[in-house]
Amino acid sequence: MANPELTQRVREHFERQIAVLQDMLAHMEDLERDFDEPELEELVRRETERGQELDKLQEEMMALLAEWERDTEVSDGERQSIRILAGKIETLAQQAAARFADGAKRVSDRLETVNGQLLEIQRGRSAMRKYGPGGPPQPDNFDRDA
Repeated sequence: MANPELTQRVREHFERQIAVLQDMLAHMEDLERDFDEPELEELVRRETERGQELDKLQEEMMALLAEWERDTEVSDGERQSIRILAGKIETLAQQAAARFADGAKRVSDRLETVNGQLLEIQRGRSAMRKYGPGGPPQPDNFDRDA
């Protein structure tokens, strides 16, 4: 039995998914600038929310897809209009994945830089301990500079 609302529900779902992906791509420039900020908590929170939203859309899409595949009475014209939206989603998802891969590379590079800086700090602390003043002077210590 045909579900007359199915095509509309799929279309509305795809339009929401397109809007989320377009929003994500629009905010990628902010994300790239945020990588250079020392405080990343807001970035992590925002990206976690976007990930959760995409997870919900994915769950909903899987349920709709199962229903879509069972409905044999959807017209070819309706199927074609949905294929066009699905193609747009695929293109946007590929763009987002590429931008995220670039972002992941930047994070990896930044981590490598920070780890190098941390190593330098540790070396400096070690040198300070080695060459720096010891504990409080002891009565039996001889101070050559005095």
